[in-house]
Amino acid sequence: MKIRYAVILSVVLLPVSACAQKVNDAADVRAIKKSMDDFPKAVNAADANGVIALMTDKAIFADLSAPVAVGKDAIRSHFQSFFDHFKADLSTSVEDVRVTGDLAVARGTFTNKVTPKRKELHR
Repeated sequence: MKIRYAVILSVVLLPVSACAQKVNDAADVRAIKKSMDDFPKAVNAADANGVIALMTDKAIFADLSAPVAVGKDAIRSHFQSFFDHFKADLSTSVEDVRVTGDLAVARGTFTNKVTPKRKELHR
């Protein structure tokens, strides 16, 4: 009787385990780290299309100093507006990446020095 339940349980759990999400797959972790290296390169080059190339069609960009940008066109517009007015010197250092299925979180530090491209006249 116990063997019968074990076989039934194995048959039921086998398809579920085959559908399990990948966790911390080495290729996924490398891809996330590469994108975190490529992002400051695109920002420092003032390349809005380079920034967009790192994002999916469902991307959402939230910046504390601007409205949330939803989708590539809105994100491109946000970055292009920024690049029109400022020069950035951004660097990142990724300390840890965690991946589960199609969700990834990168933890680390970044520094950003922003310089206005022209001085505004103050009265």
